[in-house]
Amino acid sequence: MPDQPQPQLEARLVELAGAIAYPATPPLAALIGARLREPRPRFGLGRPLGRGAALALAATLLLVGIAAAFGIGLGGQPAAR
Repeated sequence: MPDQPQPQLEARLVELAGAIAYPATPPLAALIGARLREPRPRFGLGRPLGRGAALALAATLLLVGIAAAFGIGLGGQPAAR
């Protein structure tokens, strides 16, 4: 495509832009502002665990399971005194 201005193409595009019915833009600032002003849920029994807390709990349970398996595999003998 040449780097020169193309007046016919520009005129057709301007004409086409006027013929297209664009949807109205929603009031984003008002919607986001209202969402930010809402109180955040507090931690408690009614709130589900976050992703990080769930992963930490799963990793802890996995490590405890591995330690228990090694203990059983080694005979589970208490340390000699």
